Amino acid sequence: MNLTKETVAQLRKQHGSIYRGSIAMLDPRTDERVEVAFVYREPTYADAERLAGEVKGSPSVAYRNILSSVIVHPSPGEVMDRLGPFLYAMMRFVDQKLMPFFGESAEVASQKL
Repeated sequence: MNLTKETVAQLRKQHGSIYRGSIAMLDPRTDERVEVAFVYREPTYADAERLAGEVKGSPSVAYRNILSSVIVHPSPGEVMDRLGPFLYAMMRFVDQKLMPFFGESAEVASQKL
């Protein structure tokens, strides 16, 4: 994925904080390495609320929806089409890269006194 400085500036202006993401995996059907790169915006509280509501009904749909909603370049449809058969790769990206924005990586403690 080639990004010009102008494209990055435009995406920052439109979406605030943006990040480069990629998902790479081995396609077992072809034994070829597949890498899908994209730019995504920082997820919002509304994204977290939507995920929490949707995950109860269908976790796979919820994960696809949140990933699709934060992709800003290239088009979410193009990225999701390429990732289509790789559900667990998408879920892993959401778990490892998006969930920390919601505090998922927080360390908490509790002790009975």
